[in-house]
Amino acid sequence: MVKVPCYSSGSTSGNTILNATNGCSELYKVGSKEECLFYKLTIATGELGQSSINLFFNTPEQAEMYLDLQFSPTDKEKWMNKKNTFIQTHTISID
Repeated sequence: MVKVPCYSSGSTSGNTILNATNGCSELYKVGSKEECLFYKLTIATGELGQSSINLFFNTPEQAEMYLDLQFSPTDKEKWMNKKNTFIQTHTISID
């Protein structure tokens, strides 16, 4: 098993969303309505005790490449539809 370094945004609402691959701060917060602009994975394997962490990626494909995973086309399409609907129906604010 290869360990891949990831930057976690934590799971607390109000934390700044970090890109899991490079740690760059995004403009939005964990728990905000804009969170759906990112592909989110929650790690709750027990390795971290009772805590879980959220990893945010720009796209499912970014997560697949970085973590060497494969998501179903259905899951990726569902995320893209949700993101596109949000973009079409909301004014995205930059706080």
